[in-house]
Amino acid sequence: MAPLRPVALLCALAFSTAGVEAAAAQRGKTTLEPFLGGFAAAKQEALERNVPLVMHIILEGEPENDTHRDTVLHHAGLNASCARAVVLVANNGEHALKTVTEVIEGERVESQVCSSYPWFRNCGQHRAPWDDLYIAYHDEAGDLSCPQTILLAPDGSKSWRKNDANPADPGVVLKMLQRAQKAAGPGLLAEELIAIRRLKRDALQTTTGRLWGDAWRSWAGVLEITEAGHFAELARSGQTELEESMRARVAEIEPELVPGSAAAAYGKLHELRAEWLETPGEKLASQRMRSAERDPELRDEIRAWQREREARELLDLAVERATAKDEKGLKRALRKLFARKFDGTEAQGLAREQFPEHAPASGGSD
Repeated sequence: MAPLRPVALLCALAFSTAGVEAAAAQRGKTTLEPFLGGFAAAKQEALERNVPLVMHIILEGEPENDTHRDTVLHHAGLNASCARAVVLVANNGEHALKTVTEVIEGERVESQVCSSYPWFRNCGQHRAPWDDLYIAYHDEAGDLSCPQTILLAPDGSKSWRKNDANPADPGVVLKMLQRAQKAAGPGLLAEELIAIRRLKRDALQTTTGRLWGDAWRSWAGVLEITEAGHFAELARSGQTELEESMRARVAEIEPELVPGSAAAAYGKLHELRAEWLETPGEKLASQRMRSAERDPELRDEIRAWQREREARELLDLAVERATAKDEKGLKRALRKLFARKFDGTEAQGLAREQFPEHAPASGGSD
């Protein structure tokens, strides 16, 4: 076919085939599942996911281009491997729409799609990035050969290009894609990138709010998805900063662990330990709490705090059982709370006021 000069807009199908690999195993079905975005956005996603960018530029109304569309874009094996790639499909045509039936959450739903490129809801979507791709890939004479397929590495450098105006062999495209994926290293599925972006957002927000345990666990979630690349480096850096903040917070409480203020300081450490579960901060707080418990000058004050906390938990349980109209559960909780070990606690006094009919005449019970 003759080289083509730009005539219209063309769109990017960022083939983020989240779950395509799993679908291939479960249903034996692999199809393009595009999300929309331009050339620049596709390159950014490929970088963030550490996957190759595959681009198909297809001219309307040429037999070689139609063959490329009907063979390459429908090749199940290639589409399955593209689960870990971003794919742009560009076509400058205008087509009639057709009605298709989809099953969504168990219900049959009718919708309209492009009759020639059914991965798009309308032709404006597959025309949108045409100009950008023409600017990037026309030859010195200003012509753009079609069809052509271009593979870019995640960093945007060229990996492979076929621009001889003949349909590509999907097996060759698959081979070159797999080679590019191997060179790039572990990449992310589209759904994994969505999850990582959400976790990153949560980590940054909770860090700002000084909810360091939540922030650490969000970064840990990122590292469960990927252990290499930009996001893994960001997560490890974030966790290092959080550990330093946790260590500094424990150090701030240290001067308060003296007679007279030890109980309140110990309570702060107890709260932090609960907030910092499954983080290095949990160990830091636990170690300092055990050290304070062994200090003879602080032991009695801390034991009194622990006794009050245990009594408060029993009072909360009693209120919960009373609200649920669980008379047996209420009696069990109060029997423990009115034991002599809790005599003098604020919680036991409150229980006497709230549940006088269950309180012993004087003092606690054995």
